[in-house]
Amino acid sequence: MKYFAMLFIYAFVSACATTEEAPGKSEIYTISNDADKAYTESDWATAEVNYTRLTMLVPNDDRAYFKLGNIYLKQGKTASAISSYNAAIFRDPDKAKYYNNIAVARIMQAKQALKMAIDKALPTDGFLTNAKVMLIRLNNINKRSENK
Repeated sequence: MKYFAMLFIYAFVSACATTEEAPGKSEIYTISNDADKAYTESDWATAEVNYTRLTMLVPNDDRAYFKLGNIYLKQGKTASAISSYNAAIFRDPDKAKYYNNIAVARIMQAKQALKMAIDKALPTDGFLTNAKVMLIRLNNINKRSENK
C-alpha cells in the first residue's frame, strides 16, 4: 500500500512539473498579427520580438526570417539582417526578393567597411583613393535604385 501511495504522489508531482504547453494555432496567429501590425507601424522593437518568437514557434516559416532581416536592416544591423535572410533562403530558396535583400544588406555592409577604411587610413595609404572611388560608386548605385 505504501508503494502505491508513493507511486501516486510521484505521478502527481510529475504531472505538475511538466513544461508549459506549446502555443496553439490561435496564439501563433495572434503573434503573427501583432508582428505584422508593429512592422507596418515601424515599431521595430515590438516587431523584432514577435518575429523572433515566430521563428522559434514555427521554425520553418521563411517569411518570419525575411521580415526579421528587414527589421535588422532598417536598424542598421547588417550582419543580423544577412543571417536572417540566409535563414529565409535556407527555408525557401526560390524567392527572388530574399536574394535581392541580402544583396542590399551586403552593399550596406560594404559601404560601412569602406567608410571605416577611409576614416582610419593615413593620407599616404595607397588604397585610400580606391576606397573613396568604390564608396562613391556604391552611393551612386543606391541613388539610381531609389530614383526608379
